[in-house]
Amino acid sequence: MPKFGETMTEGTIFNWFAKEGDSIEAGDPLFEVETDKASLEVEAEEAGVLAKIFINENESAPIGDVVAIIAAEGEDIDSLNFASESSEKADLEETTKKEKADKKIEKVVRAEGEKIKASPAAKRLAKEKNIELSEIQASDGRAAVIEADVRDYINKNLPSATPTAEKKAAARGIDLNTLEGTGAGGRIRSSDLENYNLQNTESDQEIEFRGLRKVISRRMTQSFQEVPQVTTTVKVDMKQIKAMREEIKALSEEHISYSDILILVASRMLQKYPKINSHISHDRMVVKGSINIGLAVDVADGLVVPVIKNAGKKSLEEIAKARKALVEKAREGKLSNDDLSGGTFTITNLGGFETEIFSPIVNQPEAAILGVGHISDEVVPIEGEITIRPMLWLSMAYDHRAVDGAPAAEFLQKIKSALENPVSLLLA
Repeated sequence: MPKFGETMTEGTIFNWFAKEGDSIEAGDPLFEVETDKASLEVEAEEAGVLAKIFINENESAPIGDVVAIIAAEGEDIDSLNFASESSEKADLEETTKKEKADKKIEKVVRAEGEKIKASPAAKRLAKEKNIELSEIQASDGRAAVIEADVRDYINKNLPSATPTAEKKAAARGIDLNTLEGTGAGGRIRSSDLENYNLQNTESDQEIEFRGLRKVISRRMTQSFQEVPQVTTTVKVDMKQIKAMREEIKALSEEHISYSDILILVASRMLQKYPKINSHISHDRMVVKGSINIGLAVDVADGLVVPVIKNAGKKSLEEIAKARKALVEKAREGKLSNDDLSGGTFTITNLGGFETEIFSPIVNQPEAAILGVGHISDEVVPIEGEITIRPMLWLSMAYDHRAVDGAPAAEFLQKIKSALENPVSLLLA
């Protein structure tokens, strides 16, 4: 049983992807573990045969206990000693895995010298997907690689389905070619299989909350029961930010999203309103020393909130790089417990679904969460003249035990002012 985070003492297995006797390759998803933050996949570290399962679905085991044995084909395991590993050894293994993962994330693939000509958009996408530009051929006899060439390469060479979806489809006898994927690049996710089953039956279907859905259910219920939540909204003119973002595109190889800009602005404003950057527990609050911004990400079975650590000390490009890495890991089901821990303030963006305004739910134990809507053109009066401006609704839900209405409204007002006058950020 692996250890995900310092406070974890045991784990609950709620799903095995393989059964005893199955052949396993290194890197195959083996089982899922439920934590207080999310459900996390555990991959096989070695190839072989899944010879014995000791901890079944919905059963728990302490950290370091043996949950299964992967053996060589025909190996006799009856004489082996399956004593539990010590927590110290489990900690060491977890640290080693994290160091390897960090090194993998830090690896940046760039074009080899100046021999390979490519557009800025093509370079950004190749860098995001960790693809060597030397592997991509420009089409139509062009000398330079463009973004479309990179996307064609991705479609031809990257898997059409996540490993979990492939396992589940094989077990249920479903042809993946008959499904439309909703994941990044059209990849088929586990949720696509579930939707396929629901769409192709006329009988009532009972769905038990398990794994990530169970975690979400428990945390949202707890938040509504324990937190006196209030939501304050404000409308922002995004003309200056849209213009600034276009200028940034020409200067930076990093793809800067509106979420990146909002994370930057929120982290700067949290420095001025430290009580909003706090954790609440019963009759006390802890004002956090670091500003760690969580970003809600839609994944196969629900929602996860990976955390950009020390966002208050990061530049816009550093925030963008961290966000892209975390979103990629989230959608591939590779987030660690460390990626999901330590958040002090959360941003959730539904603008991509054309939702203009909504009331988010506070992500306990944090004091507040910022909801971001869709930027839409509206007719507005500006200095007595009627004009069209790109407008954005921001909605902040907060824990009234720690944050009163006036400072919450003032905090939102400062964010609005910074977005409408981005030059003021240089003075912060």
